[in-house]
Amino acid sequence: MEKSSNFIDFENFEENTREESKGVPNESVQEEEMLNTMIAKNNARAEAEFLYKSAKDENEILLLRDNVIRGTYAENLKVKILDILDDYIKEELKQEIELAASLDEIKDEKNNLKLGAVVLIVIGFVVTPFFATAWLIGIALAVAGYYFGNKEQSVKLQKAEMAAERIKKYRKAGYRI
Repeated sequence: MEKSSNFIDFENFEENTREESKGVPNESVQEEEMLNTMIAKNNARAEAEFLYKSAKDENEILLLRDNVIRGTYAENLKVKILDILDDYIKEELKQEIELAASLDEIKDEKNNLKLGAVVLIVIGFVVTPFFATAWLIGIALAVAGYYFGNKEQSVKLQKAEMAAERIKKYRKAGYRI
């Protein structure tokens, strides 16, 4: 009796499927690897969260990286914990990172304020022959603008410098931010 092409050859079925799957990872193996990866990430996240929340102050947070590196964790777990700690620190310092990034811009604004005051005085001096009190008005505007603007810029500059200093401490401790 001849076999029809529509029927499966059960005698050679196992051999055919084995030959077809050679070199191709089994789906259950891939799923198991994915599951193990997810479990490892969850374990790393739970451990990092515990370490971060158990730190009492900023000095302990700064020492967390060194503690993890010197700890008895498996190498792949150490890497994951350190990455997660970096993410926590980035999130905590998000506003300070933005403020520190604008430090040069704030310094430029402060210099522009000085330049603006000088320009007002010069304009007052140039316009004085046409308008007698222009010199006094120019000086008054320059002094008032510089005083009030400088006060505001000084506060911004001080905050930005403090933020940059704090970020520098975290980078020195090894955090990648």
